[in-house]
Amino acid sequence: MPAPTPGRAQALEGECAALAEALRQSDERLRAILDNTSAVVYLLDDQGRYLFVNRQWESLFHRSRERVAGQTLWDVWPKEFADALHAGSREVLRSRKAMEREELLPHDDGVHTYLSLRIPLFGSTRAPYAVCGISTDITDTKKAETLRVGLNWVLDMIVTGDPLEDVLTSLLRLIESQSQGMLCSILLLDEDGRHLRHGAAPSLPEAYMKAIDGEPIGPRAGSCGTAVYRREPVIVTDIQEDPLWADYRELAAQHGLRACWSTPIISYQGKVLGTFAMYYREARSPSLAEKRLIGIAPHIAGIAIEHKRANEALRESERRFRGIFDSALVGIHLADLKSGADLINAAYLRMIGCSAEEFCGLATFDALTHPEDRDADRARFEEMLAGKVDHYQADKRYVLRDRRVVWANLTVSLLRDASGEARYALGMAVDVTERKRAEEQAALLQEVTMDVAQAEDLASALAVVLGHVCEKTGWALGQAWVPRDDGSALECSPAWCTTSGGLERFRAISQGFTFPPGIGLPGRVWSGKEAAWILDVTLDANFPRATYAHEVGLKAGLGIPILAGDQVIAVLEFFLREARAEDERLVGVITAVAAQLGVAIQRKWAEEALRRSEERFRALVEHSTDVIILLGRDGIIRYDSQSLSPVLGYSPEESLGRSVFELIHPDDAPGVRRLFAEVLDRPGHVVRTEARGLHKDGSWRHLEAAVVNRLSDPAVGAIVVNSRDITARKEAERLQTATYRIAQAAAAAPGLQELLLTIHAIVGDLMPAQNFYIALHDAGTGTVSFPYWADERDPSPPARRLARGLTEYVLRTGSPLHATPDVVADLQRRGEVVQIGTRHFDWLGIPLAAHQETIGALVVQSYSESIRFGGREEEILRFVSTQVAMAIERKRAEEALRESVVTYRSLTPDALARRIREVLDRPR
Repeated sequence: MPAPTPGRAQALEGECAALAEALRQSDERLRAILDNTSAVVYLLDDQGRYLFVNRQWESLFHRSRERVAGQTLWDVWPKEFADALHAGSREVLRSRKAMEREELLPHDDGVHTYLSLRIPLFGSTRAPYAVCGISTDITDTKKAETLRVGLNWVLDMIVTGDPLEDVLTSLLRLIESQSQGMLCSILLLDEDGRHLRHGAAPSLPEAYMKAIDGEPIGPRAGSCGTAVYRREPVIVTDIQEDPLWADYRELAAQHGLRACWSTPIISYQGKVLGTFAMYYREARSPSLAEKRLIGIAPHIAGIAIEHKRANEALRESERRFRGIFDSALVGIHLADLKSGADLINAAYLRMIGCSAEEFCGLATFDALTHPEDRDADRARFEEMLAGKVDHYQADKRYVLRDRRVVWANLTVSLLRDASGEARYALGMAVDVTERKRAEEQAALLQEVTMDVAQAEDLASALAVVLGHVCEKTGWALGQAWVPRDDGSALECSPAWCTTSGGLERFRAISQGFTFPPGIGLPGRVWSGKEAAWILDVTLDANFPRATYAHEVGLKAGLGIPILAGDQVIAVLEFFLREARAEDERLVGVITAVAAQLGVAIQRKWAEEALRRSEERFRALVEHSTDVIILLGRDGIIRYDSQSLSPVLGYSPEESLGRSVFELIHPDDAPGVRRLFAEVLDRPGHVVRTEARGLHKDGSWRHLEAAVVNRLSDPAVGAIVVNSRDITARKEAERLQTATYRIAQAAAAAPGLQELLLTIHAIVGDLMPAQNFYIALHDAGTGTVSFPYWADERDPSPPARRLARGLTEYVLRTGSPLHATPDVVADLQRRGEVVQIGTRHFDWLGIPLAAHQETIGALVVQSYSESIRFGGREEEILRFVSTQVAMAIERKRAEEALRESVVTYRSLTPDALARRIREVLDRPR
């Protein structure tokens, strides 16, 4: 390589000098930029040594860059800070990516928070050799965020009703966290307006707070007492020098307190509530940030104090109101029209027979109002809401849980808010039940007296009294009993009244009874000549109709004698649908009515005697268990006896005027029409037949009838039909036939499957059995099999281990199960059964028992809402189940015997084999 010439060397030296100067100038410019930025900038090598710090770093941490250069983080900072800073640098060097994070660094006034961006620096080899840090002090921002969140928390405590001392303590701790060394207190002005009481001071010495608790305010009462006295802030920068603290200087010195800045807490109404104070242990004036805190803390404290005192005043007001409200003798009900909340006092609750919890559970007040009063009561209330009237007053009835009726005089008014909008409805109620009862009793006696006077006979008079008493005093059923001519017994009078449906059966049953003296409720009243009350007739040993009363839901009973002189001429009998203890007032009312009736009957005694013979004859017809119908030539019903109702369900009003052919089954109608034509052609000739009649509930009843033409008889003038219900007999015949068929099938069927198929067909003739199966239980293997299965939804299941299905429930309990959806839901809830197969609408299972053991189950089920099972179907399956179980056992035994014969035929002598075949082939 040739040596450079002198000219070339000089040129290179010049270029190097120029580059060095440019580099120096660039370095100075960069240093100037870094030194004049507000951010802290520094360089750290991979060992944590400082390579560079800017002037902002020097100013904040009071160290020159010359002194810091080459020092490690551990030389400059305490170990915990140095470890944290170095860990951040190592992460940046490892990842080779810039990272931003928060760092904590100690200052003269405490630890500050910095937001630092760290950038990796790369050398010529592209390996990171140092980290550049750019940090910004965010301590004030963090404090502001802490203050904002903390104030929201304190306000939440105020709203939720936390204790005042807890609220004030939380507020002071929050304020203290904003400035190092700050100690805060709140003193509350006493009710006398002259002394300060401890409110909160979480950081001040407890002895100091006890010493100043209760100190008076005044012009020289330290910072707090003077601030309240002047109603303005008092800033004392040095307690030991300020004359306001002359009386408290020594106390403050004992606890190391040198500065105290106090601000009065003033309410929105301008009333002083107390004082907020900041203490320091060195003499000093408040900073700008501390002045802002002095403006915030008294305001929040004032809100807390006012809120607490307002709540206390409200609670005191509510206590006074509640005391008056609850002790009032008048019922008071306050309804909030916006929220729907109700306030009701004890007097009102006693009147309507509710507890406060039961009243709150009511959907509306209408639930207690008598049905006949609801529309009028609602109309009056809506008229008031519409502004047509300011208030209204009316009598209304409430229906209590025990069905008693209470009368109240009700006054309802609207209470409006400041804007004039209706906010509350105030109801005041006075119990006027006794007054109403007295009025009703007088009116009832007057009506009975007038109506009985116009009655044509004894039955009419009894009907009048029964109707008035039942309707006006709430009885479900009333009927009368009169003595026979020979005085041997009481018999049921035609007079009766009901205010509740479904009692016709009991009425019809009663008509078939007679009572000698002392027997039954009528007999007891007859012999004792005084009223008798029974709490629950279904439990009374001397009430022969107890079973029938239980079926229709009758409970309490009352018997009242009707006396003509000293003779009982009739007994009135009344019933309620609930058990109830004797009501003396009610007995008194009805006794008074009965006395009025006795007087009236004495006047009609002679007339009644003349009609008695005819009435006895009519009673024989009406009380006959046979149905007696009179038809016109056109087949229209002109008359029917009362017994038509229990047989076909029709009252006389429902049947009169109808064609008798409308009530005949379509399959039987042609034969009945032919018979009717024959009867028309042969007057006086009795024709007997059987046909199915249409019951009111849509079912068909088998009837046996004798028909005779009495059209030419002037006393009758009709075709007389005398019929009786033979449905039960027909049903028994069908069941008996089914039993014979099952027995025959057991003998004739070649195998078990053919037998079960025949059994299904037989059951299907008796009831809906489209879905039918038989399950058999093998106790030895613990399995259940389904040898016969007919179902429109599910395939035949294989044999299975005993599970928790409905079938297994019947096998397990040995009892019938009618599994309606409600029953299934209850069994599932109790863990007795689980759903197996398609969900059904109805399911009925009957156990098959043999040798006092349950061997299986006979089951029908329905997937249609139109097919449901009841007592009739259960009775049918019960009846045939015994025959089915015996037939199955017999068929299984035969099959087992045949299998034994096949198995052992090769082992038995020929003679024995022939004997077994003879046994098996013998006719059965």
